[in-house]
Amino acid sequence: MQNPDRLLPSRQLIRRQLDAGKLGDVGLVRIHRWEPRPSQRTSSGLPPSLWRDLDLALWLVGQSPTKVYALQTDGGSLGRTVQVHLGFSGGAMALIGYSDQLPAGDGYQSLTVIGSAGAAYADDHQNRQLVFRGGIAQAVRAEECDERHSTRVREFQNSLPMDSSPAELAEVQRARLVAEAVQRSIESRQAVVLAEVVV
Repeated sequence: MQNPDRLLPSRQLIRRQLDAGKLGDVGLVRIHRWEPRPSQRTSSGLPPSLWRDLDLALWLVGQSPTKVYALQTDGGSLGRTVQVHLGFSGGAMALIGYSDQLPAGDGYQSLTVIGSAGAAYADDHQNRQLVFRGGIAQAVRAEECDERHSTRVREFQNSLPMDSSPAELAEVQRARLVAEAVQRSIESRQAVVLAEVVV
């Protein structure tokens, strides 16, 4: 099943810019995700939203990392912070910062992609389009996570056939291997070197 974060309008726009060559070769993907503190943690593994961010980084870079390094600060019921560094052959990297220490109702996501020929940025709080209609410019918020978008994502997912293509299964497998390497790095406090996985 495809990562729903890939379907967000800003992520689709960045993907189209990459596919058209307008950003050049990816050098850096930077993702921040800050979430409210969970009422209770279901497991000691990686949170599902961090898995989605790992998948998003792999999708944007277009290859598997050769090195993974991650650190976690765990405050128990106060939440945790995870920092992930993915190193790719050719010098590209992805940096992912995750925290679940915000008060209930708060949240923040941002994505930066820097390529050899350009850069793109998106976040869920400051994405605004400037509208000029004479006089003072007005900022119009570009909503990505509203109910209309959530409904479209669910409709899209429900319309997908239950059988995944070999490419989709390979992408899921790649994200799973990287997530496992992140968990090993957190536990060992050491970088994990991966054999390159071609998808």
